[in-house]
Amino acid sequence: MLRALLMATLIISCSIEAQAAQILHVNNADLETLKAKISNFDSNRIQVSGQYIATVAGSNNGTVSIEKDDKQGQVFVRTEHSSKPFTLFLTTEKGKNYTIVLTPRPMPGQSIIIKPKLNESSKPKYNPIGVSKHVAHIKNLIKTIVSQDTPNQCQKNNIFIDIPWWDDTKLLLEKQYDCGEWIIDQYQLTNQKKDAITITEQEFFHDGVVSVTIDHPYHSNVMSLKQHESTIIWLVRDDHNE
Repeated sequence: MLRALLMATLIISCSIEAQAAQILHVNNADLETLKAKISNFDSNRIQVSGQYIATVAGSNNGTVSIEKDDKQGQVFVRTEHSSKPFTLFLTTEKGKNYTIVLTPRPMPGQSIIIKPKLNESSKPKYNPIGVSKHVAHIKNLIKTIVSQDTPNQCQKNNIFIDIPWWDDTKLLLEKQYDCGEWIIDQYQLTNQKKDAITITEQEFFHDGVVSVTIDHPYHSNVMSLKQHESTIIWLVRDDHNE
C-alpha cells in the first residue's frame, strides 16, 4: 500500500514537472517574436531544441540577470520581483536568431524550450506572394503617416492619453488611424531619467500588434534616448484585437 502511494506521488510529481515546461514552436526563427511567462523570483531556463545558444542579449535595467551555460548551450534568466516584460535576443551556433518577450509573474521557475517547427529543407506552408503584399500594404501606410499625411483609406483621430510604462518615462498616445483592417497608434516616448535608456521595437509587441516602427534616424530597430529626448513610435494592430 505504501509503495503504491509513493509510486502515485512520483507519477503526479513527474506530471507536474512535465507540464511546467513551456514549448514554443517556431516556423521562421528570424521573423517571429515569441512570448513566454517566467518566474519573477526564481531562476528560469531557456534552450533551443537541437541547437546551441551561442550569444544572448537583452535588457540591462538592473532588475534582470542573464547567465549563459556554455557547456549545455542554454540560458538562465532571473528577475528581482519585477513585472515588466523585457526582450531577449538569442543566436544559435547555426546562425538562427530568436526573439522572445518574457513577462515575469509570481510563479515557480520555468523551463522554456524553443522548438523549430520546420526543418531548413521544408517548404513553408504560407503563400510568400500573399505575405509580401500584406507587408507592403502596411509599409505603405506607415510611410504615408511618417510623412505627416493621412492615407486615403484611413481616418485620423487626435488622442492625448498618458500610458503607464517605464518609471521616469512619459508615453503619450497622440493619434490613432482607423484604416479598416488595421488600427495604427502613434505614440510619443520621452525619457525623463538622468541616464539614457535603450528601447527596441520588440518591447512594444503584444497581442494583436503586427508591426512596430520607431522614428529612428538610422532606420534601426534599437534606439537610445538621452534625458528629455523623445521619439515617435507607430504600432499597427489587427482591428479584431483591441
